[in-house]
Amino acid sequence: MKKLSSITCILTFLYLLLPVTVLTAGFLGYDVVFNPLFLSLFTSLISLFFTVIICVKKIYSANKFEKVISFSLPILAVVNLFFYIPFNGEPFVLISIIANIICSVILLFKFIPSIAVRFTDVGICAGLFILYLWALMIVSLFSGIAVETPVKTIPSPNEEYSAVVISRDEGALGGSTYVEISQNNSEIRIFPFKFQKRPNRIYAGDYGTHENLVIYWKDDNCVVISGKEYKI
Repeated sequence: MKKLSSITCILTFLYLLLPVTVLTAGFLGYDVVFNPLFLSLFTSLISLFFTVIICVKKIYSANKFEKVISFSLPILAVVNLFFYIPFNGEPFVLISIIANIICSVILLFKFIPSIAVRFTDVGICAGLFILYLWALMIVSLFSGIAVETPVKTIPSPNEEYSAVVISRDEGALGGSTYVEISQNNSEIRIFPFKFQKRPNRIYAGDYGTHENLVIYWKDDNCVVISGKEYKI
């Protein structure tokens, strides 16, 4: 079933695109920015399209490779939920991801006749979903506690880097003051993603001390903070 192999490969690529991109970029020291609505909606529409084709064409048989892919698709669909946690307040994003999960479960039940394998897959997905709800609760609980505000930006002499002073207000818990070095013009665009070099935090102090920080660049690769030199 050449057509089915092509479909399952395309769906696997779509479900792996976001996790692999974010994890690889993080390993290389980059943050990833993307449009969650576009990416989730695009993936769900492709999933729905291919699921309808499989059902309409009445494709029932699958080889071992296709069965392995059919087993993995629901798991990958649930894993994608973790990478959309910052956008959990957008209903269409959540609806799109749920559509992906439903489509992948349809393919699972269509091409894997073993009840034991089906229940194993559903059990793994259920466990991941519970873990997702726990992570979502933790993020929602702590996301509103701290507010970070850039209070000063000092570019390096060659303007390749900037030293950014950040005040972090944690309410009754106090807070802190950070100095981060960000690389200017480090943005890389590869549709549908935008990659930004992650800032390097070189200083941490008490909350409110940003007003007394004396900070300047000694040269293009060294910044001085209250008399102490920091190489970048």
